[in-house]
Amino acid sequence: MKTRRNTKKQLTSKKTSLIYYLAGGILTEEFIIKQIPMFIAIVVVIFVYIGNRYSCHQKINEITVLKDSLQTLEYQSLFLSAEITGHKKRSQLEVMVEQMGLDLKMLNTPTIEIK
Repeated sequence: MKTRRNTKKQLTSKKTSLIYYLAGGILTEEFIIKQIPMFIAIVVVIFVYIGNRYSCHQKINEITVLKDSLQTLEYQSLFLSAEITGHKKRSQLEVMVEQMGLDLKMLNTPTIEIK
């Protein structure tokens, strides 16, 4: 009977010592062994969360780059549109015809519409 008490005291004293925990003795406890599937599930969820966050950051960076390039292209389009519109003006056309040396003249009378 004394030996049982002594062994129980030794077990409880072992469980409260720092060396017991550092040596990994806590991993052999029944409570911990029952919870291993839950720990594995938590670790899997954490890895999925980290992977999802990483892919979201990559997509956000790609969207930012694409927005910047879209804005640059919009500015270029606006510039070219203004340049082309400037070449369509009557005075610009007259200057271009004279520079090319064509023998064309602009009409001074309005055109007549036939109904």
